[in-house]
Amino acid sequence: LDDALRATPSANRPLRARLTLNAPADTAASLCACWSDAAAPCSRSRNRCVSAAAGASNTLDLPMRMVCGQDDEGTLEVEVVPASAVTPCGEWSVTWSIAE
Repeated sequence: LDDALRATPSANRPLRARLTLNAPADTAASLCACWSDAAAPCSRSRNRCVSAAAGASNTLDLPMRMVCGQDDEGTLEVEVVPASAVTPCGEWSVTWSIAE
């Protein structure tokens, strides 16, 4: 982390993940994600979910919580599942970006 950002925490913006779920043409899908650190799952953000209807897409924007005095690092945990337990999991895709 740049020392200038460490000295001026107000300039230190959270890391943000942007995940776009593209559901299969014949079934809806859901995507859940959270930021974790080595000590605990979902410790750097809440677990959040979005759903996409069959053949549609939906986007989740997820900021990572920063902790003053610590390095800004985390693991993005992602899970994609069928929107309901009775539908099969089809061909879905996820595009993503991470930025400050």
